[in-house]
This record gives sequence, structure tokens and C-alpha cells, in this order.
Amino acid sequence: MRALAFILVGLMLGALISVTALNFLNRGPQTHKAIMQMMKYQVDTARAVIDPGCPNGGNVQRQLTTLRALSEDLDAIYVARGFDKDLFGKQSQQMRERLDKALTTEWSSCPAQVEAMNQVRQGCKSCHDEFEG
Repeated sequence: MRALAFILVGLMLGALISVTALNFLNRGPQTHKAIMQMMKYQVDTARAVIDPGCPNGGNVQRQLTTLRALSEDLDAIYVARGFDKDLFGKQSQQMRERLDKALTTEWSSCPAQVEAMNQVRQGCKSCHDEFEG
């Protein structure tokens, strides 16, 4: 009787571990999470440069250029994950337009830098509101 109980517990644990391992392996690449982390890092870094009083817009331009390059890959990554091509394409295009506009901002003016970053952050928020909740 005791041996039968051990065999049943062993089979149940084996099945549980097998299912867990298969679920882990079937998750696929996490490229979508990686690109969002990179974009968040770039926005946070740009904001950190501007917030202490807009000392140097050149650093922000570097962050915005990186964000613009990352935004080119959004459609390919997210449409492949099942997002609506037209709706997501519209959001990502708006983000690219906001970044293009921010990159042409006059960086000698602190209010212009703040407004440019606010527009970029609004682009992020708009997309997240549309697709996350």
C-alpha cells in the first residue's frame, strides 16, 4: 500500500514538472518585453537629463534618436504577436511622428525640451492605454 502511494505521488509530481517545463519552453522569444524595456530606459534617461533644469539637450537627442530607431521595429514585433496590424500600425506611426518632431526641437529652450518629452511620453501612454486596458 505504501509503495502504491509513493508511485502515485511520483507520477503526479512527474506530470506536474513535465507540464511546467513544456509551458516554459513554449513561451517563445520575449522580444516584445525586451524592446519595451529598452524604450522605457531611453525615456527615463531622457527625462532624467531634462528634469534637473534642462542643462544639456544633446544627451536627450541621443536618447530620442535611439527611441526612434527602436520604434521602427515595433510593428514587426507586435503584429507577429497577434496585435491588430492597422490599429497598432497607427499607434506606432504616431509614435514615430512624435519622435521625429521631438528630434527637430530647439534644444536651447528648456520649455521646448519639456514639451517634446511630454509629447513622447503621451505617445507611449496612448499606445499602452489602447492595448493594455
